[in-house]
Amino acid sequence: MISGGFKIIQGIVDVVAALSLGAGTAVGAQIGARLVPKVPAWLIKLIFGIVFLYVSLKFILDVFGIRI
Repeated sequence: MISGGFKIIQGIVDVVAALSLGAGTAVGAQIGARLVPKVPAWLIKLIFGIVFLYVSLKFILDVFGIRI
């Protein structure tokens, strides 16, 4: 908590971006918690798998200078 305050004072943290991400996370968590009981487990696993595959490929291809 204290170190976060120092980072804000030093200007390292973009406060507007941090608050936006925090608000989006809070809203997304509420929506997600309500959707989980209604969505089949296989669909949630599929969505996470696709997202993780995309992020992995993005990092791997970035090494070779390919941007996706």
